[in-house]
Amino acid sequence: MPFKHNLSRRLVLLHATIVGIAIPVAACQKSTASTAPRVSVASVAVTPATASVQVGKSMQLTATPKDASGNPLTGRVITWATNNSSVQTLSQSGMAYGVAAGTATDTATSEGQSGLATVTVTTLPPPPPPPPPPGVWPNEPAGLPLVTDWGLDVALPTSGDVPIPGSPGWHVNFNSSVGNQQGWALLGTDASALGSPPGIYDFVYPSGMVQGSAPATVYYPSINVQEIYIGFWWKASNPTELIGAGQKICFEFYPTGNAYMVYTGSGRPGGGHIDIVTSGSNRWTFNVDATDVPFGQWHQVEWYMSRASGALKLWVDGVLKTSVANVSYPGSSFVMFQFSPTWGGVGGVKTETDHYYFDHVHISGR
Repeated sequence: MPFKHNLSRRLVLLHATIVGIAIPVAACQKSTASTAPRVSVASVAVTPATASVQVGKSMQLTATPKDASGNPLTGRVITWATNNSSVQTLSQSGMAYGVAAGTATDTATSEGQSGLATVTVTTLPPPPPPPPPPGVWPNEPAGLPLVTDWGLDVALPTSGDVPIPGSPGWHVNFNSSVGNQQGWALLGTDASALGSPPGIYDFVYPSGMVQGSAPATVYYPSINVQEIYIGFWWKASNPTELIGAGQKICFEFYPTGNAYMVYTGSGRPGGGHIDIVTSGSNRWTFNVDATDVPFGQWHQVEWYMSRASGALKLWVDGVLKTSVANVSYPGSSFVMFQFSPTWGGVGGVKTETDHYYFDHVHISGR
């Protein structure tokens, strides 16, 4: 009996020992099977690889680590650096900030591999000059005698070729009542006008209007000079439909024929150029400053012509846009000025309702 008791105790101890060894081995084998080898970073792609940012503005760069097959890798540490912090600073999130004009190379690094981006920093364009104050015509030649000066601030008759009551010798022709399919002109108000607010003239181009005519003609007939300066305030609605031949603004007549100013810019989203046609194919466009003249803003327009010197000059908001010498003007003098803002050429139809606004006109000459 003692022998049997001791044998049973040994078997129990042996069984416990075997179990105690087997359990850790199994646990070790399970842990080894669940661990995958780490894939190394083979390259880093930075987007955009080439970029531009203005001084005082920021832009985001993005870095993507990739394996040897070009597959993106996630969860990797990326550090950023720039070679030119005087031009552009760079945060550790890849945000680039423009400091001064120039070029910087930005580097994103992950696990010893790097990608590059080239960033060009540009300066902001200068703001446009402020418009001249009301009542000032900055480019009028000194000593040029006044012909007429008027605020365009009385009601317009709507029929016939007649004087405008209350105006200093101005007339109106081809005007119609509100609602006419070919447009009309009327006295309106605009407190933001820069000439002599609030009274303005509003020339209306209704949707469906056919090209080739003006809503009305407001004109000054009593001019007989060899040298002329014309200044006025003008605004085109935003948007304004400019197609084909554009939309004329005003005319200056010779005894036979005329010169005219036309707003052109088919395809431009926010404005256009002002061309001057003096006769036939003699069309003068911006040759000094080619910046577009925006829709929806009041502009001071100044136009100078001299028969003796052949000079032609155009300023918009005090900036010289066009300057031409030796222009051959037909006829013998400048005889009449018209606001007759004709739309387009022939056959087209307005697909929207547009407006030309005029505020104050000043003409001098000798």
